[in-house]
Amino acid sequence: MTAVLLLASLASRSIDNAAASTHAAQLQKCVFNQSVLSTPANSCRPHAIRYPSKVRGSVKRAIYDGALTFGVPYTTLLLIAKCESRLNIWAANSGHLGLFQFAAPTFSGGAKSMRKMTGVVAKTVWGARDSSYVAGFLFATGGDEAWTCLSQVRAPNSHFLAFQGRPHGEALP
Repeated sequence: MTAVLLLASLASRSIDNAAASTHAAQLQKCVFNQSVLSTPANSCRPHAIRYPSKVRGSVKRAIYDGALTFGVPYTTLLLIAKCESRLNIWAANSGHLGLFQFAAPTFSGGAKSMRKMTGVVAKTVWGARDSSYVAGFLFATGGDEAWTCLSQVRAPNSHFLAFQGRPHGEALP
């Protein structure tokens, strides 16, 4: 009887250790440029160490974080968000939600792929930083064609055309 309890206890510890090891590995996989970004302990939610003076307010800072995290031009993501939602994180239109007007499957699929590839976590389409992470990730990985505003953003931004086709983008000013 004692041997059975001992084996059950060891098996339980082994499962707990495996779960803890998997969780630790997920946290260690957080990929971002640590010279310009930081993240709270035990999470993968990068944010800028410093923001330019023109980047004011929580929504613009969230967009900047998404742009900086994935090497996408800040002005490009900002213009897409302005066009899609007028920077309203609660915007909803014909099944498209949030700051970047994601369809629910686009957001959830992008968030899942982003976490798997980079460790960066996005939980809700209604969060400015979450939406900005997913938008930056999709833009950097070629999943940007879903935005109807993209054609309006391309024309006035000559740097946008130079960015297309480069997986990691250009440096932010």
